[in-house]
This record gives sequence, C-alpha cells and structure tokens, in this order.
Amino acid sequence: MSSPDESPKEGADRTHVLVSIIIVVVFFVGAAYYLAQRPQELSRLRGLPLRWLAVAAMGIGTSLVSNGLFIKLTMQGFGVSMPIREWLPLSLAVSGLNYVSPLRGGAALRGAYLRRRYGFSWIDFATTLAGATAVALLTHSVLGILALLALRGRGAQIDIPLLLFFSILAALLAWTLFFGGGGFSASKSRLLKPLARMAQGWQDLRGHPGLLPLLLLNGGLFFISNAFAFYAAFRALGISLGIAETTFYVASTGIASLVALTPGALGIQEAFSLYMSRVLPYSPADALMAQLIVRVLAVSILAITFPFAMKMLNSATPQSPSLDRRQDV
Repeated sequence: MSSPDESPKEGADRTHVLVSIIIVVVFFVGAAYYLAQRPQELSRLRGLPLRWLAVAAMGIGTSLVSNGLFIKLTMQGFGVSMPIREWLPLSLAVSGLNYVSPLRGGAALRGAYLRRRYGFSWIDFATTLAGATAVALLTHSVLGILALLALRGRGAQIDIPLLLFFSILAALLAWTLFFGGGGFSASKSRLLKPLARMAQGWQDLRGHPGLLPLLLLNGGLFFISNAFAFYAAFRALGISLGIAETTFYVASTGIASLVALTPGALGIQEAFSLYMSRVLPYSPADALMAQLIVRVLAVSILAITFPFAMKMLNSATPQSPSLDRRQDV
C-alpha cells in the first residue's frame, strides 16, 4: 500500500516497476519449466556455428548505429549538428540502460545529456523521441503488411487480426507523420501547450529539407539490421526462414519490443515470438533460443562498449543554446 505522502508519479513508477518484475519472473519461470522438459533442445546451443553468430552480431551492431542516426537526424532538424563521437556513444549508452531498466530508462539519459550539452528542452526532446519511434513503428507495420501479403500469395495461413492491426497502425502513423500536428499547434489552451509545442516541433522537423525521407530510410536500415540478426540466429539453430517469414517475424517482435514495460522488453518480445510459432516454421523452443542468442550477443556488445561510451559522453563540455525555442514551457 502506498503512503499518504506518496505523489501520483511515485505511485505510478512503483506500479510500473512491480508490473515489470511480475512479467520478468513469470517469463523466466515459464521458459525454464518449458525448456527443462526438453533438455535435448538446450543441447543445440552447444557448438553453434560461429559464422552465423558473427552475422547476428553485425546485424545488432548496425541497429545500434541506426539508433544513433535517429538521434543525429532528429537533432539536425532542430539546428543541432552532432558529430559521430557524440551520437554513436549516446546510442550505445541509451541502449545499454534500456536493457537493464524498464520503460526505456535510457531515454532519461539521452534527454539529460542533450539538455546539459546543448540546453535542449525536455519538450523538444520528447518530440525527437516520439518522432523516431513513430518512424520505426511505421516502417515495421508497412513491412509487416507486405510480408503477410507475400505469405498469403504463397497460400500460407496468415493472421488476419494482426494484418488489420498493422494496417490501422500504418494508416494512423502515416497521417500523423506526414500531415498531423496542425490542430495542437494552433491550440492556445494552457493544458495543451506542451502538446502544441511538440506538434510545432514535429512540423519544424517535417519541414526540414529532406529530413523525413532520411528518417524513413534509416527506419528501413534499422529494420533490415534486425532482420539479419534474427535470420542468422535461426540459421545458427539450423532453421532457414525465407524473406517473407523473417520480415513478418521482425515486424511483429519489433513492434512488441517498443512495449517496454520490462528491461529490453524481456518476456514481451518472447511472447510474440511464441505466438507466431503457430504460423511460422519453427517451434516454441526455437523461438526462445533464437531470442536468447540475440539477447546474449546484444548484452555482450553493450557490456563491452558501455563504459567507453559513458566516458566519451562525460568528457563533452556544455554548449550555449543556439535556439530560443529550445526552452521548456
């Protein structure tokens, strides 16, 4: 029970942490029980082909670079030019924290760094975060639709509710990214003022010459890099997924990973992976092990690079804000 002096925000944070712990515990208990009943499946993890592990690691590394490019491009829309010695370490540090904290805790580090370094406001930071997330979701949903249609064209059974979900999500995001924001930006309401600032910020980003196409291309790079990682993880287990199957898998688990109630969306991504074993040519055990391979590789890369990334970020000196609009409401 919360104390009388506890603020609503503290109560919400406590609830989020509790939900995160419950999901992780349930996942670990369920996965351990399932695999304990199938010891022969675990034996497949011994002697995995190094060439496929290397391909998976390269895919993960490329996705981390793509994350950094999202930071660079969105900041560029606000007139801030970030060199690679900043945006790449920031991506590595943020991703590292996301793997150990729920609700994408690395985002707080990103916002705090941009504020200290560039005097960037939290509202404009929220705009860049929401914009990059929306672009990634749009990319995943559109490619998910194309993958399902390709599977349908080959006579495979497809998940109609998931197809409808992808279609509705893609339509809403496309409208928001290309046309949305005008209503909020015109609002004079004090309560809607932060949303109006975010809407105006996104319109500024959208109006920056060539920026939105670059964001969408980077969304494609992010998707393809993750597709290579999971394709290679399944190949390491002796399972060969086709292009359509891999695309559908990454589109679905990628959207699930953005529901970051747990560190690294642990348990949530695996649940979607298990759900899709009904229509894709792999077993539930294959799904758990492929996810495990990618997670171990990602954590290994981030564990090695995180200290160096933080050292580089801490060495950056603050700059004076160059834009008057980059102040909090």
